[in-house]
Amino acid sequence: MSSGHDHPDWAGLSSQVIDRLLKNPEVTKNLWRVQNIDRDYDLPYLGGYSGNGETIYIDRHLPEELTYENDGQKKSFDPSRFVTMHERFEKAVMDACGWDYGHAHQAANGYERRGVLAAGMLWIPYNEVLEPFIKADEHEKLKKVPANLDMKPYYAPPVDRALIARMEKAMGVGNDKQDKKEVDYSDGHSGSHCGWTPRWPKCACKYFIDPHSCEKVKGYIEPKKWCKLFQKEEE
Repeated sequence: MSSGHDHPDWAGLSSQVIDRLLKNPEVTKNLWRVQNIDRDYDLPYLGGYSGNGETIYIDRHLPEELTYENDGQKKSFDPSRFVTMHERFEKAVMDACGWDYGHAHQAANGYERRGVLAAGMLWIPYNEVLEPFIKADEHEKLKKVPANLDMKPYYAPPVDRALIARMEKAMGVGNDKQDKKEVDYSDGHSGSHCGWTPRWPKCACKYFIDPHSCEKVKGYIEPKKWCKLFQKEEE
């Protein structure tokens, strides 16, 4: 998720860290698993990726060419090239190294920045020309979001639950789910709860989708909660 584009001064992790990650065979293997670049959907932050990492999604409204001007000189470029770099690296690092979204995003910013500079462009003007295409604000309409989009980045703090709800509606998620009040969604306990927690590492529900979703119930789901649809996850 390229949400870092609204923070143009956040250049990412150091070049040395990026080099070390690129020497990790699992990271490089994940980088090359991408089989498809899809530009048919709405993405709040320019880009995203499927849960299995094989598809990179580029927001359908992002132009194929953008131009920025700096000190009287114009530079035109295809933004999808660099957004794809960011998304591929972010997902590769999360899956290979087990990093959380925040740290993987910083790494992806550094990797993306490396590509931007290698193309003879400037990082801050590059980000500034991309910013108008970020559509996370409430007035923007998300009409079509990929059903297999990896939602883990959107559950990273601070969580925008309203945005997640709008995204899930555009994904067609939740049409057959029940409301929390219909299933007695409430506090769980050690013997039955929605998801894994440090306090309760066992007896999670098989319908829970890490980190905060459920196959059966709508909305943001806390791992420590419970509902009457609970079915113990098979070990």
